[in-house]
Amino acid sequence: MIEYGEPHINSLPIIGTNPFGLTEQHVSEAVAALTTEQTEKSTALEDADEKTRGYIARRMPVCERQLNALKTSSEDVLRYTKSVYDKISELGKLPEAEIVSRIRTEFPNVLDYYPLLRKKPWGYVLGQKITHAKSLES
Repeated sequence: MIEYGEPHINSLPIIGTNPFGLTEQHVSEAVAALTTEQTEKSTALEDADEKTRGYIARRMPVCERQLNALKTSSEDVLRYTKSVYDKISELGKLPEAEIVSRIRTEFPNVLDYYPLLRKKPWGYVLGQKITHAKSLES
């Protein structure tokens, strides 16, 4: 039974029946989107109000970290994300919360790859689950 206020984490496999499916094209698209975001935020910073400047100041380092992770060779990026996918497959019989915990431990920088991962359903779900688990710790 779930108590009021406790998070409800389903024991569904994160990847379900979805194939890995990420390609060099996906990597290029994620890099292009982050580059555009970085440029837009830099430009917006000049005319932004204080609240918006605060948001941009918090978002820019995240954007830069993600961009740096994805700008390495496409082969390395795909190798890393495939190893995350394979690890999730390997852990598939465990409860979802345990899978998320192990992925966070074994791949501490996995959210740096989220702009790419979210292009596939399994990656989107993984990113949301990790973000949720991190928020519970705060």
